Amino acid sequence: MLVKKRVKVFLIVSLLAIFCFNIMAMAADDLGNLKDQYGDTNDKIDDLKGQKGDIVSEIQKYQKDIDVLKNSISKVNNDIDDIQHKISTAQNNIDVATKKLNAAIEDYNKQDALMKERINALYKNGTTIGYIQIILSSTSLSDFLTRADIMERVINNDVQMLKVMKQKRVSINNQKVKLESDKKGLVALNSSLVSKKNGLEKQNAQLNVLVKDRNQKVAKLDSTIKAEQVAAEKIKDKISSIMAARAAAEAAAKKAASAKNDSSGNTTVASRAGSSFNGRVYAILH
Repeated sequence: MLVKKRVKVFLIVSLLAIFCFNIMAMAADDLGNLKDQYGDTNDKIDDLKGQKGDIVSEIQKYQKDIDVLKNSISKVNNDIDDIQHKISTAQNNIDVATKKLNAAIEDYNKQDALMKERINALYKNGTTIGYIQIILSSTSLSDFLTRADIMERVINNDVQMLKVMKQKRVSINNQKVKLESDKKGLVALNSSLVSKKNGLEKQNAQLNVLVKDRNQKVAKLDSTIKAEQVAAEKIKDKISSIMAARAAAEAAAKKAASAKNDSSGNTTVASRAGSSFNGRVYAILH
């Protein structure tokens, strides 16, 4: 009766041990797969972080280029403001010179008209008659010479005045031509600076597009990395659960082995089954 009871207990313990063995065998396979998944996931996370680092480096480089462009654009804007001020000043000077030139031309024309009137009045009957009139109207030789000298001086004075006025007109005109040439050069320079500014702003816009694109990629990578990290944590939790189950199975196996040793009246078949089970458990656990 006692022997049957011991055999019964042994069989129950053996069945329990076999159940634990099957669990441990399945857990061993799952554990290997999970460890592989965990390693692959961490490798993927490292690769994603590397990609992110490369893109962040690109963003930093683009940002430096953008800062340089902004400084260049600011300098060009200052140059444009300076040139436009010079153009405005040149135009004011041209306006002043134009007024002076018009006034000089008007004065010259008036003086020229007056001289022509005097000459026409003096020589309206011809040069010979003019001199005859001077002789006839003179009271003496001295009076004649005086009249002739006055007439010559008036003519010479008119001629000299016209000469001076012409020189003044030419000088003012030359000044105006130079001012217009200077203004033309300034306008060309301003156009060049505006074109340069437009080019810099185009580059700046292109870099901003690149930065925006890279930032979007970084955000996407961050999202993917986070998802992979969550997956890795879940795998890690599963590994921990399996390790805990494995520890529990090992404890159950040890308990079964201890129960077998205490059952000295077991049958030969049961004893062989227990020995075979212990060997399989040992192989799995080690």
